[in-house]
Amino acid sequence: EFDGAETFAGRFVHPQFWPPDLDVTGRRVVVIGSGATAVTLVPALTAAAHVTMLQRSPSYLAALPAVDRIADALRRFLPARIAHTVIRGKNVLLSQLSYTLSRRFPESTRRHLHRAALRYLPDAAYLRKHFSPAYEPWDQVSVDGEPVDLGATVAYRGLMVSGVPNFAFCIGYANASWTLRADLSSRYVCRLLAFMDRHGFVAAVPGRPTALRRRPLLGLTSSYMTRSAHLFPQQGDRDPWTVRQNYLLDRIALGSADLRRDMAFRS
Repeated sequence: EFDGAETFAGRFVHPQFWPPDLDVTGRRVVVIGSGATAVTLVPALTAAAHVTMLQRSPSYLAALPAVDRIADALRRFLPARIAHTVIRGKNVLLSQLSYTLSRRFPESTRRHLHRAALRYLPDAAYLRKHFSPAYEPWDQVSVDGEPVDLGATVAYRGLMVSGVPNFAFCIGYANASWTLRADLSSRYVCRLLAFMDRHGFVAAVPGRPTALRRRPLLGLTSSYMTRSAHLFPQQGDRDPWTVRQNYLLDRIALGSADLRRDMAFRS
């Protein structure tokens, strides 16, 4: 909902319910947000309309070729099955390399992205105003201007984190299908959102528990988990700060959980 929406003479459209009769030719369109959906919509819409992207904070954007010349060459000289495997491996490797370099050398990555963006933008002032996020590449987490250290937070019911408003995540079971808890978590979040709507709340913030005995989120002893355990939220030793590895208990507990327990709401 938007204040003053009743005075807007245009049409509101949600991407999940895109009307088949929508014609934006020659229209002025505002795309609210700058996430993956917006990044997909904006280039397609600009072919027919004047588009403005409305965003709270800019996103890092990079232009990629519309045609993958390496892939085309591989398809010409290799059997289709082999070419597909090589192309897929190349794309996976490049994505992982981009992420790893961004996290290890954020300033260098920021400069590289800005230099690349300047090839398509009017000048550096335009870049600073519209394409310079306040956070490092792949890094956007803060509350009231203060960075959030996830390793210092505690998981709330295995799907939210202490002190962070309106943020839910999915962590699956180590001993069962990942989608089982994904289903329970999404149902809980929908129930929470409906509760907030009924009471006029705009934010739900799990509290900051005290006197908890903290332990790793999943408790797995795999080396890759133990090395990174300090980067994840912790869990406590009592509800609602535990992360069970028991689907049946979670199904009962989350389905009837008190939405107000250890939760602060903002109107």
